[in-house]
Amino acid sequence: AQAEVALEQPLGAPGVLTLIPSVRWDKFKSKAVGDPSTNSDSLSPKIGMSYRPVEQFIVFGNWAEAFRAPSYNEIYADNVHFRIPNMRSFPPSLVTNFFIPNPSLVPEESETWEIGGGVDFDNLFIDGDRFSAKMSYYQADVTNLIDLQVRIPAGCFGAPFPPCGTGERFGNFSRYVNITNANIDGVELEATYDSRYYYARGNFSTINGRDKVTNKYVGILTPDKFFIDTGIKVPALDIRVGSRVTIAGTFSKVDDPTVDTRDAYTIADVYAVWQPSSDMLQGLRLDLGVDNITDEDYEVIAVGASQPGQNYKIALSWRWGF
Repeated sequence: AQAEVALEQPLGAPGVLTLIPSVRWDKFKSKAVGDPSTNSDSLSPKIGMSYRPVEQFIVFGNWAEAFRAPSYNEIYADNVHFRIPNMRSFPPSLVTNFFIPNPSLVPEESETWEIGGGVDFDNLFIDGDRFSAKMSYYQADVTNLIDLQVRIPAGCFGAPFPPCGTGERFGNFSRYVNITNANIDGVELEATYDSRYYYARGNFSTINGRDKVTNKYVGILTPDKFFIDTGIKVPALDIRVGSRVTIAGTFSKVDDPTVDTRDAYTIADVYAVWQPSSDMLQGLRLDLGVDNITDEDYEVIAVGASQPGQNYKIALSWRWGF
């Protein structure tokens, strides 16, 4: 349930002050034969406030309590996570890191606050264009954070022990676990420009998080990332063609920098979209694309779990409303 209250010229000041109180109720249950069932519910309040002194500028703040139940795939995770080379064998062979289930997962609960501001302009450079941008900072105290734990034996990187092998028997596995008390904070920036013939959008994100008991980094962190999507439109043909670039910095938010630090990487994608506007073909959409056109070999999950290769995609869809 959510309400929105707008106050014009609050306390005699120019602009509009908006208050958004809300409350949410969640209930979930998961069960599988041979494993304990999971059943829980929670009531989560939230309140947001924004102030727009003029039409083009806004500042905002939010406070919220949140509840997230573990998903079925987090509780009963299984199968292959990734494969890495065993550097102790010659020639190098591949060993497998498997997901293992954790039926003992419990829901995570958090208290989060966020502050930020933004701008929004119409007809900035040419008639009909629009530019908007937003920046925010958030901080969350999380109880029972659902975190990804990845374990790889040091022997896979050439150490004399423990031995490197496949699966849980060698300590080569991944699973979702609860972190009793964690603190997470981050910054997000995003901007969008749109016009009749060209467009661009970009964002930057950085996140940090530690276990408040052990002061170790949590496993769900990602490197600082900058993303930009630019393209051109051909209205006469109902086509747009664009490219996406993701630039990730060196990932050093790890507890053992000598082993776990991951290199920076840059990934570029290209795509084209045909979405006819004629009445006869309205709702039809054709997407073509190639991901990672430079065949960058990069690591997202863990050191040694490289992800080279290009991905060629084609999709045809049709949407009809009534």
